[in-house]
Amino acid sequence: MPQPAWRDLSAADHAALPESRLGGALALIFIAACGIVAVPVAGLVTLVVAAGPDGVFWTLGAFLTAEGLGPTGSVMRLTLVPQAALFLWAVVFIVVTAARLPAGPRIAALVFAFWATLSAGSQVAIQLAISPEGIAPSRIPLMLPFMLLDLVLAAAFWGYMHDGRRPNIYYRRRVPAG
Repeated sequence: MPQPAWRDLSAADHAALPESRLGGALALIFIAACGIVAVPVAGLVTLVVAAGPDGVFWTLGAFLTAEGLGPTGSVMRLTLVPQAALFLWAVVFIVVTAARLPAGPRIAALVFAFWATLSAGSQVAIQLAISPEGIAPSRIPLMLPFMLLDLVLAAAFWGYMHDGRRPNIYYRRRVPAG
């Protein structure tokens, strides 16, 4: 599929367009990213208030090592991998959006694709942690819909951030030519 031709906007043309402000689907994604960051930060603050700094380090260390829990501990750690990657994406998205970086759509889409890849890989790793002898064929149909959903989400986000009207006006100050 051919790439669309773009026309750069003057400062006056850019300011006149409503898409030059955070709004629509881009604003909803931004709000979601803020929520993705806020929840674990609030949990960490609550843990600091309840247990103090030493208690936080002890609690996080115990959770991350999960010694003596066997496969349960491995599964707990593996479930954190895509969550940490999604947190990273949210932080990156907030920064590139607040700064209006022209490379923001590409950076955010790449980090989101990284999350989708880690999410799929984490599902396989969890299955291997549960059954070290290998993934039973009956488990594959259970994982496949989630893996495909992650792929579709990453592709849709990539397409919106690269070809969408609002992201191109907001971050790159350009509109489709023609």
